Amino acid sequence: MALDGILLNSIVDNLHPYLPMRINKIYSVGKNEILINIHTKLKNQRLLISNDANANRIQITYRNYEHDQEPENFIMVLRKYLINGLILDIKQFEHDRILCLTIENHNSIGDKVIYHLYLELLGRYSNTILTHENDIIIDSAKRISPLVSETKAIVPGAKYVNPTNTHKENILIATSLDINANLSEVYSGVSPALATVIKTELQNGQTLENIQNKLRSSKTLTISKGDKKSDYHIIPLQQDYQSFETLELFAGLDQYYYDVTMNQRIKQETDNLTKFLKREIKKAKRKIVSLNDDYHKNKSYEEHLHTGDLLTTYMYQIHKGEHFTEVVDYNTNEMVQIELDPKRSPNENAQHYYKMYRKQKNSLDHIKVQIETAEHNIQYYSLLLDQLAFGDIKSAKEIRMELINNKLLFDKKQNKPIRNQKPSYLEIYYKDQRFLVGRNNLQNDYLLKNSSKHHYWFHVSEYHGSHVILRSDTIDDDLLSFGATLAAHYSQVKHSSHLDVNYTQVKHIKKTKVKGLVHLDEFKTINVSNDLELIKPYIKQR
Repeated sequence: MALDGILLNSIVDNLHPYLPMRINKIYSVGKNEILINIHTKLKNQRLLISNDANANRIQITYRNYEHDQEPENFIMVLRKYLINGLILDIKQFEHDRILCLTIENHNSIGDKVIYHLYLELLGRYSNTILTHENDIIIDSAKRISPLVSETKAIVPGAKYVNPTNTHKENILIATSLDINANLSEVYSGVSPALATVIKTELQNGQTLENIQNKLRSSKTLTISKGDKKSDYHIIPLQQDYQSFETLELFAGLDQYYYDVTMNQRIKQETDNLTKFLKREIKKAKRKIVSLNDDYHKNKSYEEHLHTGDLLTTYMYQIHKGEHFTEVVDYNTNEMVQIELDPKRSPNENAQHYYKMYRKQKNSLDHIKVQIETAEHNIQYYSLLLDQLAFGDIKSAKEIRMELINNKLLFDKKQNKPIRNQKPSYLEIYYKDQRFLVGRNNLQNDYLLKNSSKHHYWFHVSEYHGSHVILRSDTIDDDLLSFGATLAAHYSQVKHSSHLDVNYTQVKHIKKTKVKGLVHLDEFKTINVSNDLELIKPYIKQR
């Protein structure tokens, strides 16, 4: 759902107890989100500001976000002006989706200065704008040229113009309400979904005052769930929904948006990699077709050897200047005609056929190696594609790093190999035992290298998947089932109900020629039901 002004009013009310907020650090999270570490009179918190078209909001977040190592320029500007600053006030304009954060800081000579951070939470037009106290723009997340909008230019040096629509009424202080009116058009901050709920409650006998009290005092978020979609507000949205879950406001926003935004960030991180890998697979398949054609063309190399032998045998009856000769093939006792170069002597013609034999034989050996390499590349790139599908952002970045380090991908920003960084594998504890999950080749290599030869290893059978290591020399049925279920879940066939999983001790694992693939000297197989509920409580990232 799009954030409306009434919900934003509740968010602002729930942020006020944290004021003043000391800004300690500022990070970018993906392309559209800003994460601010703050110190408050209550405790340290993380303030999240999102300009994402489908998830624009401001909230205290309890989730851990992976921040970008190379932030956007706007983040650098925010750090320059706002680090160590104090957020004194958060103001909403006319219950519209526009906020102003008033921030006090010190300039380079120690004088106190005031900055405004405007949040325009307007769906796909969302923006964050930093201004001086007089509203002269310093910079913004998205710039709007005067050529695009003469009345609303968002560029450094321009005067910020608040786009708040002031002609609508405030529903929270209204004394009466026309139930037949379009409430979204009459009242500020009322979305169509909320308008429907208000009308329904009035028709069911609720008083306007009771509804206003619920909207003013709510500290919770209700997620309304249906078969095909879910929605949320500070009161239940009853139309076409079957179940409702009420949570503390910021915890509810975390729950609703975290998976959505994380999936978007993973998509942003993996889109180019996915295109690259698919392109390389397609290229390798085309190369194999071409190489197979060359292979069949050169497959007759032994005929050139036999022709050279025939010319050597019958050299006494061949003369320079002839265009061809006819001799008896001693293998078949039949007459055969051999083409000759009249400019060459009989011996030179024989040597020419021997040379063609050696050339085609060497080409054939080279073609076989190239076909094998192309097939290995297809296996390798297909493995990376599947690893992207069941990994997270850190895992995707490590796959990119692996390609750069192997000189298969060139990155202008990062053209030097990166070494000695500890991979971000998953660490899961179950019944006092430690399971490690590697979701890409860097993680898998690291885990195998740092595991005892007696530790237990799990992997889904016949499909691409994660390497799961149990850091124990002994295993029982319970640990076996849990480890196998982890391997099934972190695989390309995670949605299958029952899966075969191979398990063995690390000492039985050998690397193969294909990067990322291993050979098992000895293993056993267990069939498990892919029961997410069994492992879900224990899945926590390292």
